[in-house]
Amino acid sequence: MSPSQSLIQSVTQLVTQSVTQLVTQSVTQLVTQSVTQSVTQSVTQSVTQSVTQSVTQSVTQSVTHGSFILMKTLSMKNETRMLPNPTRTSSIRFSFGVSGLLV
Repeated sequence: MSPSQSLIQSVTQLVTQSVTQLVTQSVTQLVTQSVTQSVTQSVTQSVTQSVTQSVTQSVTQSVTHGSFILMKTLSMKNETRMLPNPTRTSSIRFSFGVSGLLV
């Protein structure tokens, strides 16, 4: 085998290995992303459907049996309010007949 043939064979092996690694990594990433996206969508749809069905059944049962407590709690929002400071005072000044002078 001549030195040029040996060099060509060596370069061919290196290129083949590099291309194989790149293709394997790319395919692995694509498959992983696709599977992850598919599973996420499926689980999200399933959970949404299950929760919607459960809430609908609960509300239907409570309305059928005359209990409106569940409906009221489902429609209420969790609110946190900041009340104004009740210790805020206003200063009122009176004038006792002396013009221009405030006491």
